[in-house]
Amino acid sequence: MTEKALIVTHKIPDADALASALAVKKIIGKADILVPESLNKMARSMLDGEKVLTEWPEEEYKLIVCVDFSSPEMCPGILERKEKKIVIDHHPPDREFLKELDGYLIDPGAGSTTELVWRIMKELGVEPGEKLRRVMMAGIYYDTVSLRVARKESLLALAELMPEDNKNIAEEISMMGVEPDESEKIARLKACQRARIERENGVIIASAAVSAFEGQTAAALTQVGADVSFVGSKKNKRISARARPWITAKGFDLVEHVLEPVAEKHGCTAGGHKGAAAMQGVPPEKFKEVLLECVENAKKWAKRL
Repeated sequence: MTEKALIVTHKIPDADALASALAVKKIIGKADILVPESLNKMARSMLDGEKVLTEWPEEEYKLIVCVDFSSPEMCPGILERKEKKIVIDHHPPDREFLKELDGYLIDPGAGSTTELVWRIMKELGVEPGEKLRRVMMAGIYYDTVSLRVARKESLLALAELMPEDNKNIAEEISMMGVEPDESEKIARLKACQRARIERENGVIIASAAVSAFEGQTAAALTQVGADVSFVGSKKNKRISARARPWITAKGFDLVEHVLEPVAEKHGCTAGGHKGAAAMQGVPPEKFKEVLLECVENAKKWAKRL
């Protein structure tokens, strides 16, 4: 057994997952990073030469640290590993997966997993350095949909991470050169093309199915005009949802009014924020039904406006 830890992201990692993995490695020191299956363009840009694994190693590690996911469907092969496992995540957890863990830090109220790792770094007195600070800023920035769903804690974390030679947040993020991968761009465009659009009492609700990038795609639908969007991946057993600020300001809550009631009915887990949330563990055979129920719940609320 190696004395190193193995830090694992979900497949097709986003900026938050990659930033979290790099930050955890800074804390632990002796560790490898596994990005399951493959590296996309954005991942290579953020890693900036950092060597990572793309397949499960044969050797046994002292510990596995899962970052930015708490559902085994997001990381094929994780359940077969015998090592001790801990999770750091801000998504609603899979209850069965929690039973397999030796520890976890899960806060669905956080804007990103990077924020949770930053909390740990501060408590331990670990200095990330200028390069990692910018990577962590990118993780927070992109997972809060360019700060559109950012809470006070997210903004404070960004301010704390800002290098001393700071310019402004937008310039700092642009220095990362983080550009969505081609496959993510195509997923967004296809969702816009295929989206089912419904109107209820002045509220535009869009829904679509994709194979991956459901969170980013849901955000894209609200950016181009939808007031509420639901995008699901049958393969990932996940539905992501987004809502524009004007509708959440009127009291709409994606978790309370839409996702939680549907999740309880179908044995899924749901969590997140008023304007950005997700449901995990959606049964593939009920995927269309669950997605439709999300839309119907949103329409019921809109009728009360």
